[in-house]
Amino acid sequence: MLIAVRAEVEDVDAWREGFKTHGDLFKSQGVSVAYMGATEGNSVIGVFETDDVDEFMRIFNDPATAEAMEAFEKLMLQKKEKLIELNLQN
Repeated sequence: MLIAVRAEVEDVDAWREGFKTHGDLFKSQGVSVAYMGATEGNSVIGVFETDDVDEFMRIFNDPATAEAMEAFEKLMLQKKEKLIELNLQN
């Protein structure tokens, strides 16, 4: 079964990099294939093929999953802010 998840993110490039690091999480959800995409602006989509929808949803809705995603996004925003600060100083 295919499951699509759409979201708004602060930084599409950071989201893409983070998405690529979640292979173990996706495997634990029974995901065999994961696709990602972005539109203009900050809209992104992940499309997942899974053979275990219940397990996918259980892990997806787990507060620990949301916390991990939020922590990664904050880290990437901090790195981006430091780079901007360094560029402004030069």
